[in-house]
Amino acid sequence: MRMPRFLARRPRPAALLAAGLATTLLGAAAVIGPDPQAGTPLPAPLVTVTALAVSDDDIATAYNDGWTEGQDDLMAADCTEPVPTAPKTDDPLVTAYNDGWIDGQLDLIDNGACSPRNLHTGTAALPQAPGTE
Repeated sequence: MRMPRFLARRPRPAALLAAGLATTLLGAAAVIGPDPQAGTPLPAPLVTVTALAVSDDDIATAYNDGWTEGQDDLMAADCTEPVPTAPKTDDPLVTAYNDGWIDGQLDLIDNGACSPRNLHTGTAALPQAPGTE
C-alpha cells in the first residue's frame, strides 16, 4: 500500500518563495502604513467654564437663612432631634447655610429655649451625606 503524498513534507521552492514574499509585503505594509489611532487632531473645546465669584452678602444671606430654618426645624420637633453635623462641601453658599443651620440650633439650646427634658432625645441623627440614610 502506497502512502498518500503530503505537500508539507516536501514544499516546492515556488511555494516557499511565495509565502516569504507575502509575509515580507504584509509586514512592510503594516510598518509603513498609516497609524489607525492617529487620525485628525480634535478641535479645541468651544465652551469655557468660569467660576462665579460669591459675594460676602450672598454668604451672609445663606448663613442667615440656614440659621432661621435650623431654629424653626428644632422648635418644630420640640428639641427632640439632635443637632446634625454638616457634610463637607466646596460650595461656599452651601457651607454658609449648613453652618447657619447648626449655629441657629445651638443658639436656641444655649439660650434655654429648649426644655432640658426634651433636649437631644431624638433617636437618629440627620444623615451626613446624601444616600447615607
